[in-house]
Amino acid sequence: MKINKYFPLIFILIVAIESFAAYHENLNEIRRFSKPMVAGSLLIYFLVNRKTVGNGKGILVVLALIFSLAGDMLLYNLEKGSGFFISGLLSFLIAHVFYTIFFFKKDHFKTKAFFPIFGLLMLYAIIFYNLIADHTGEMLPYIVIYMGVLISLVITLFMRQGNVSNDSFVTALSGGILFMISDSILAFDLFYMSFSWGTAVIMITYAGAQYALVTGAMTEGREVAQMKFNQKLRSDL
Repeated sequence: MKINKYFPLIFILIVAIESFAAYHENLNEIRRFSKPMVAGSLLIYFLVNRKTVGNGKGILVVLALIFSLAGDMLLYNLEKGSGFFISGLLSFLIAHVFYTIFFFKKDHFKTKAFFPIFGLLMLYAIIFYNLIADHTGEMLPYIVIYMGVLISLVITLFMRQGNVSNDSFVTALSGGILFMISDSILAFDLFYMSFSWGTAVIMITYAGAQYALVTGAMTEGREVAQMKFNQKLRSDL
């Protein structure tokens, strides 16, 4: 398909426009269109390639992108009140839940691998919590719950190691880590110390996270489909 050939370049162009507009406040009106195009373009890309993910699991990625798109539009109106922030946060929380369900398999969870990554992420969460907690006000409970869900997603992605191809593992895990980086910068920028290039970096890392999660899901889908095809071929022989 032509979209598969040209989509990476199209996506880079969308992210470049959005990041440039995010850095220059006088171009903020452009972001009304460029910001939702990040998740929106990935949604179209995935729907075109939806057959690569079988067993009905593809709908989970579709729902994750729809809620991400809603979150983007809500956070665009952040300056209109804290309600938009909380609603946007909840939208992304639901998106992370759908991504987690898609990538989760009970057989992936081994005790030896689980506790080190869990401990590392909890240490990071505690340090970051102590950094911003006094500045978040009524939004703190929502942020804590969101952090827990995001950490669950990253752990789920990490536990896939050795159970899926290295390509799928690294790509999807990179998406989870980039989401943590993006959200950490967002929280730091909003609640601790604002910096001029913060919004642009947030969007670049966010776009990278979404792209990596979607392509990671598609890679896994192709691998599962190929495995089932090979099994059927062997059974027919």
